[in-house]
Amino acid sequence: MSFSGLFLLCVINCHFISMTLSSGLLWEYDLSSFDFQKSRFIVIERVIERGQLSDWQFIWKEYGKDEIVEVARTSKQLSNKDKGFTEIFVNSEFLHAA
Repeated sequence: MSFSGLFLLCVINCHFISMTLSSGLLWEYDLSSFDFQKSRFIVIERVIERGQLSDWQFIWKEYGKDEIVEVARTSKQLSNKDKGFTEIFVNSEFLHAA
């Protein structure tokens, strides 16, 4: 199975939504039962570390700026470089460029 994005249908807050994340970001999880709300730290950290612009747009839509910044600030997994980049990136116009 080879394609650039992974199409998922998930239930978040009792609503069905469709989303696109880069294939491989959450490769080790069974996404059919993955809880995107409970696992938001994992999702946000992965996107910060390895995500493409579309992945950033997904976490912006699903979690919001405040949650992204909070995860970045409190994460023990992210480097200081990743944390600093996140602070700058979410406050820039680049996130909404495409």
